[in-house]
Amino acid sequence: MSKVGDIWRRVQMLRGRENFARELEEEMRLHRELSERELIADGVDASEARYAANRQFGNAMNLRERGSQAWGWEWIEHFTQDVNYGVRGMLRSPGTTLVALLSLALGIGANTAIFSLTDAVMLKSLPVKDPAGLVLFGEGLDEGISDGFPNPELYSYPFYREMQNRNQVFSDVAASFSM
Repeated sequence: MSKVGDIWRRVQMLRGRENFARELEEEMRLHRELSERELIADGVDASEARYAANRQFGNAMNLRERGSQAWGWEWIEHFTQDVNYGVRGMLRSPGTTLVALLSLALGIGANTAIFSLTDAVMLKSLPVKDPAGLVLFGEGLDEGISDGFPNPELYSYPFYREMQNRNQVFSDVAASFSM
């Protein structure tokens, strides 16, 4: 059978679970009755034939489960049962549900904000062609921060303009200023 046919058969089985269960139960009953009739025809007592036919047929519950597994998607059935159970539980106690949903919303919102900040500040590389090839003049201890007083570690704007005009080594020169 093709994959599409198999999927279609399983979807039909999910849509008509009750009908499938009824048909399977009827088929199992017919097999037991046929076996019982054959035993009676061979001369076995009717009550003994029924017992022997049931024993020969096997565990009916096990056969039902195996038939359901073979013809359907058992995990989807379990999932829908779990979702139904969860929804019923949430509707039973709306206060607890509201507190849980608000806690989740706040937690997800806070995590999103923190990750967005971390991504913007630390994870994203600088918007240049080759961020690994950047060069920092000086020790970079003050990170460009100045309180207005002269600092010998920081370079002046005239120095930057001179570097930009006479640059023959670097692809470009940039400067940043922060307070």
